[in-house]
Amino acid sequence: MDNSPSSEPDNEPAGAAAAGGPPRPSFPEKDRIPDLAFRLEEEGQSRRAIEVTIPAAVFEDAVQKELRRIRQKAHLRGFRKGKAPRERIELLYGNEATEEAISRLLGRATRQSLHELDVQPLDVPKATPEEATRGKPLVAKLRFSVWPEVGTVDFEGIKITTRDVSVTESDIGETLEHLRMEKAQPGPIEGRGIQDGDFVVGDLQESSAIELAGAPAPQVTKDVPLKVGSEAYHPSLHEALQGAGEGDTVIATANFGEESPDPQRAGRSIRAAFTIKQARTPVLPALDDAFARELGAASLLALRGDIRDRLRRRADQNERRAVAEQLVDALREKNPVEPPEPLVERDLDNRVRMLANSMMQGGMPGEAVRSELEKHLDTLRAECEKTVASTILVDALADQQGIETTEEAVEARLEAEASAAGKTPAALRAAMQKDGRLERLRTQLRRDAAIDFLRDRAELTPAGD
Repeated sequence: MDNSPSSEPDNEPAGAAAAGGPPRPSFPEKDRIPDLAFRLEEEGQSRRAIEVTIPAAVFEDAVQKELRRIRQKAHLRGFRKGKAPRERIELLYGNEATEEAISRLLGRATRQSLHELDVQPLDVPKATPEEATRGKPLVAKLRFSVWPEVGTVDFEGIKITTRDVSVTESDIGETLEHLRMEKAQPGPIEGRGIQDGDFVVGDLQESSAIELAGAPAPQVTKDVPLKVGSEAYHPSLHEALQGAGEGDTVIATANFGEESPDPQRAGRSIRAAFTIKQARTPVLPALDDAFARELGAASLLALRGDIRDRLRRRADQNERRAVAEQLVDALREKNPVEPPEPLVERDLDNRVRMLANSMMQGGMPGEAVRSELEKHLDTLRAECEKTVASTILVDALADQQGIETTEEAVEARLEAEASAAGKTPAALRAAMQKDGRLERLRTQLRRDAAIDFLRDRAELTPAGD
């Protein structure tokens, strides 16, 4: 899995406002806690805590304010609304008023201390108050995640291995065969039985593999299409079809495990009888100039050249990705960094959602999707931690080396993407500007430039040397 930096996460380090920008607004006086004391503490590279101390008088005043609010609304037997004795209200609602006062005070203390310290958390600070006693100061710890301070990024002495990206005649031949298969037409099977790659249509009769009294009657599904040798239905049926012909009935015992993605058959042992009504084999077109023209090339020689260029571009892209992954892996080893948990969780949520959607679109039932994802959750989390750490380090390197995205690079990428999408660069720019993709593109291009900086300074060794 690729752990090289992506356009996510795009958070900026705490306190990273541009120098010379407008001054920060002052904290609202109406929310300010008088004589609030606070102290910032490090609890890890990406974890911080603020200890806040709220004066006893402020704490008691907040409790009394809550008690007055409760008294105004309380309905107590024998007293008109808002006229119950303060002592009775204190007795009945003192704890409730204290808890509400603590909650409101800690919310204000959180906002005020973060503002005064100029700290920007990546998540909502979690407040843990010490045992609150009226008449004493209210003390609490506010814990949260921040963008880690990396310091100087060490990139000296990185060694990586490169792979050969040459395109062979065999590679071109394989691609041509794939293209021929895509243009293949079904034809009769002559002089042999059915084999892998053939297509069959038949009636499938399913019954219990073990005859039991009271077992349901066999179920017949008409005109079932199968590509022999595929993953459809069960491997035992594909084995039984080998060598058979039209009109034959083949029988297989299909044992579906409890983990089968097919909920109707999971955990069952089925006797499958398949009566072949039609069998066809792919007939490939001739590999000639006419075939090349059908694919938009002037001749077979020109088609081979187009394939060579396309395979070379793909190989170059794959090699750049592989080198980038090696570079950021080496960078993480030289510069250990603690990935902030909120960013890891966000990346993990995105990956899980994308995988779940892909599995369900492929026909996997929801329960099976959940089970499969749970099996790999730890692995996915580890990959997310690597990706987030890599992103932090690459951004820090770009800051350290003064690497910025040029407008020329942005325009070049826009032109390439616009051409692929059949749009004008101006229309694509407007759309990306509107939904935030343009800024993410700038961020990604900056990270790409930082990785190019690393590659230019790394020691590259061809594989096998």
